Parts: sequence; structure tokens; C-alpha cells
Amino acid sequence: MLTSLSIKNYALIDHLSIQFERGFSAITGETGAGKSILMGALSIILGKRADTRVLNNKTTKCIIEGTFDISSLNLQPFFTKNDLDYDAITFVRREILPSGKSRAFINDTPVNLTTLRALGNRLVDIHSQHQTLMLASSNFQLEALDGYVGNGSLLAAYKDVFKQYATLKNELTTLQQQQYELKKEEDFLNFQFEELDKAALNEEGFKKLEERQQFLSHAEEVMNALGVANSIIFEDEHNLIDRIALIKETLSSIAPFYPKADELIERLESVRLELKDMADETAGMLSEGEVNPAELAELTEKRDEIYRLQQKYRASTVGELIALKKEISDQLLNISGVDEKIEKVTKALDKTTKELQKQAGALTNSRKSGMAGFISAIKKVLGKLGMKEAVFEIRLTNLNEFTATGTNRVDFWFSANKGVPAGEISKIASGGELSRLMLAIKSLISEKSMLPTMVFDEIDSGVSGDIAGKTGNIMLEMAKNHQLIVITHLPQIASKAHHHYKVYKQTIDETTRTNIVLLDNNQRVEEIAAMLSDETVSQVAREAAKDLLR
Repeated sequence: MLTSLSIKNYALIDHLSIQFERGFSAITGETGAGKSILMGALSIILGKRADTRVLNNKTTKCIIEGTFDISSLNLQPFFTKNDLDYDAITFVRREILPSGKSRAFINDTPVNLTTLRALGNRLVDIHSQHQTLMLASSNFQLEALDGYVGNGSLLAAYKDVFKQYATLKNELTTLQQQQYELKKEEDFLNFQFEELDKAALNEEGFKKLEERQQFLSHAEEVMNALGVANSIIFEDEHNLIDRIALIKETLSSIAPFYPKADELIERLESVRLELKDMADETAGMLSEGEVNPAELAELTEKRDEIYRLQQKYRASTVGELIALKKEISDQLLNISGVDEKIEKVTKALDKTTKELQKQAGALTNSRKSGMAGFISAIKKVLGKLGMKEAVFEIRLTNLNEFTATGTNRVDFWFSANKGVPAGEISKIASGGELSRLMLAIKSLISEKSMLPTMVFDEIDSGVSGDIAGKTGNIMLEMAKNHQLIVITHLPQIASKAHHHYKVYKQTIDETTRTNIVLLDNNQRVEEIAAMLSDETVSQVAREAAKDLLR
């Protein structure tokens, strides 16, 4: 439960601190005194977004801190999961800085808004006048039915499967779109791949092809040159090999008396042997150098085809063409891979859909079986609120699609008056009737809820007289199991509370501030008497206030 609330520099509040007790607490005050400001501050420490507009003094930060007794709520797993220090008395703090930034803390550990909101949803249920208007929403009505029937576990199990279903469905849609785009290119990619594959691309092979083609294109010139070289080295009458032999013979004649000649003779022998090898090699080249026009044509065609592919695909080398072929191959494999993924995801989606249908069916059955009890309980509470002739119906419609809450639509049909057929709430109920119906729903759901604290911000709008007293009695019943904090303008309700707080404005040095005080018995008499009076509080009003408090 909420044990204290401290607020600094928020709206009209400079600094105030409130202690809260168990049971039923009423908050009253004149219109505009700032009652709802308190609820706004409480909402902020429960995870509501805020900005610098809430700052009273724009040069300093706003600090809102709440203290909660969570000893009976079994929240240790939540604290462990979020790496937070658990304490039975937990502090939640929010700071809004002049820069516009916001910081949140749980037991002095910084947390994000998602974590703060997740904890807040387990601590407090704040009902505002805006929520009463939501009573006409089918989503709210479905949530109310589920809350009463106790479908929390079923709904959580369904939502887990629905999350998988939605993920798989989105994945399948993405893959199918990807497949559609790829299929449009598949024929063209296949053509490109076959064209490159047919060219039998190989960097080393292309280099040899070019060399062979060049040789065959100039074969006659090559043979002539090789013939001349062979003749000079070996075949002519005065060939180089014979001439070197003659030089060796000449030098040998002087070797006995000129030792350096031996060195020259050795060197000449090396030259002779090298020339002999060159003669044999050129002779071999001449024997292999027969020109083949068909081979030349074939090689020229292959070379020209690769040049054409380079030009077509804007590639400067055969290596770039090979890389392009690999890229196209990967794209074609990707198309095949997408097909396989679609098949795999489709099977998973079919399996998940069957499980989702099962979960949705369990929800539908639970809702159908719980409807009669909910209707009966609502009518009973409405009778206590002065609407004994009220008609309340629930119409459950099966949808043809899965939603985040199942495959049902729920509509509440209502009539507060005898002889008036039930109709849609938004078209038939007045403000006061809506308030009483909402209170009836909240009182029933609170019996099933584990939330320790409930806050009503003027849920009694449109209610007065005897009905106000009956409304207070319902709230008193709710406060047996929950801490109930009610902002009210009705003395009949305020008098039922165990604790009574008054919100008021003070003007000091031409500055208006909102403050709050816990009233003692005498102060309660005066406050309730003021709520019963016009401008001046009469003794009659005080006696009436005492009577209400009794």
C-alpha cells in the first residue's frame, strides 16, 4: 500500500508530504484547490510521462517520491528479474529536470520508464473521470469481464502465443514480399549466370589463351625470326658455334706459355654450350610452329567473347567477372533460401495458429461461463446504488481474426430505468448512471485484484443525495480488502472515510500554493459542514455533518 507521498516543485505545489493509512481515505477541497494535482503527481511516480510544464519553478527540478509497503505482494521475483534491491518498504522516486530530462529510481537504483510502469501497475490502480468515459469502449468492457472472471492466467498464456503468432505472420509477410521481388529478377539472373558460366572464366587460363592467340596471329613472323636465329647460331657456313670452336682452337695454341688463355677457353666453352641449347630450342620451336587457322579462329572468338562480357558488365578484369558470377550465384541461392524459409515459417505459423485457436477457445469458454455471474453481481451492486430496476446485459461476439485479447468482442448493454430497453452504454446512460455502473464494475473487479491500492478521482460525478451515501457504503466495503483513496466533492462519501484529507490553496507574498492536511474529528465536522453549506457554515450544517460522521 501507499504509505507516503512527497512532492516538490510540482504545478502549484511548492513542497508537501502526506502520510497515508490503510482503509478508506477521502480527499476533499474546493474546486481548483489542486486535488487532481496530487493524483497527477502520483501518476508520474507510477510511470506516466512528464515534461517541464509540471515545474512550478522552472529553474529547479521537480522531485516526487512515494513510499510503498509491499511486504504482502510477493514482488521479490520482479525485483530479481530487474536487478533491483528488494525491500518490504520500497521507495519510488521521479525527478523532472529543467532541461526536460526525466530520471526514475526504485530504491535508489536508476530504472527506465518501462520498468517503473511495470512496478506501478502492480501497486496502484488510478481511476479518473476520463476512465468513466472509457466505459463505453468495447476493449474496456472486455477487460472488465476478464478481470471479474479471473482470466489473467488464460489471457497471459494466450498473449504469449499471440506474440509468437504476430511475429511469425510479420516474418512470413516480409519473406513473401522479398520472394516476390526476387522472383521478378530470377529469370534475368539465371540468364546472366548462364552467360558467365558458359564463358568458363579462369584468370590463368585467359592469360594463356591471350598468349596463344597472340602467337598464332603472328606465327609467320615468329617462324621467320626463329629460322634466322637458328641459322646464325648453328646452320650457316660461318655459324656462331663453329666460329667459337675456331676461337677456342686458336687460344689453345698459346695456352702453354700464356695461362690466362685457359680461363678464356673455359668461358668460350660455356658460351658454346649455351648457344647449342638455344639452337636445339629454336629448332624445336620451328618444328612446333605450324600455323592452325581453325585454332586461331576459335581462340580469337573466345577472347572476343570475354572482352564483350567485360564491356557488358563494366568489368576491367576476368577476376571482376568471376566475382560478379559469384554474386549472381549467391542471389539465386538466396531466392532458393527464401523459398525454404517461407516453407519453414509457414509450418511454424500453422502450428502456432492451432495453439492460438486452442488458447482463444479456452478464453471464449471462460468468458461465456462467467458472464451470468458477472451480470448477476453487477445488478446486485447497482441495486445497492439505487438502481434496482437496472437492466445489464453482455453480448459476446466471435470475431473472424485473432486480436491481442482473443477472438471475442464484448459489448455491455444497459438501461437504468424500468421499461426502457437496454442499449449501448454510450447512447443510453447519463453521467451519474455511468459513474454508478463504473463503481459497480470496479468494486467487483477489486475483489479479484491483487492490487493493494485503488484511487478514485471523482468517480462519484453526477451522484448526489441518498445515492451518494450508498456509493460511500460500496467504497467502504471495497476498503476492507484494499487501501482506497477517493477524491470526492460529496459530504456523504467523505463522511464514510476512515481518514479525511483537505486540499487547500494558500496565497503568501502574492504566490498561490496548494497544500494538504489530515483532518482531526473537529476539523472533519467543519469541512463536511462547509460541503453542506452555502457561503456561511451554519450550526445546522455542523449538526448534519456530525450526524453523517456518526
